Amino acid sequence: MAWIWESDAQYTLDSILRNLSAAFMAVVMLVLASTLMLLSEKDLASRWGIRLLETDNLAKESLRAETIAERCDAVSASCHLSPREDEICRLIAGGKINQQIERELFIASGTLKAHIQHIYVKCGVHSRKELIALCGGE
Repeated sequence: MAWIWESDAQYTLDSILRNLSAAFMAVVMLVLASTLMLLSEKDLASRWGIRLLETDNLAKESLRAETIAERCDAVSASCHLSPREDEICRLIAGGKINQQIERELFIASGTLKAHIQHIYVKCGVHSRKELIALCGGE
């Protein structure tokens, strides 16, 4: 008789856990949906770092990124850039500013400036604008 009560208790416990997990998921989905509905895209970007996809320019941006990558490959090979210099060159060509690059690569400002100077010398350019033009950026 004891084994019947234990199996009933186990069945009840399993059923309670299933119901709780379903309720938890429903609450999470409700919070997510209400957040997306109540906050504007600007609020989402500034508070949460979320950027909604804009499909209008997706193909154009993809083609631009591919072109920049190809040009950066050619520049990196012809100018003999180190792997780190190549990485920084690509980020600059992609329109990133120094502070964004420092955060993304976890490097100090002085280190980044030294890498940028080496890139300029190796590529024979004198400014960020010239480097971006060389790499096919804007």
